Amino acid sequence: AGNTGPIPSHPFDRMKLNRLLDKMVEVRGGNLVFDVELMRVFDDEADQGYYQDEGLSAEEFEALKQAIQG
Repeated sequence: AGNTGPIPSHPFDRMKLNRLLDKMVEVRGGNLVFDVELMRVFDDEADQGYYQDEGLSAEEFEALKQAIQG
């Protein structure tokens, strides 16, 4: 499965998985929850500039942390 863990590395296989998961949620009701772990961060040399990333200020980070921790 490449570097994507349990998620298929080929686009058509990912589309098939997404369709199956959507169908499962539709039939059983509810939501599907993914547990995601950030493994690494790197600059994307092929970045086409669609998104503008901005860092959080210390105050914003603290507010986010408090919101997450409850």
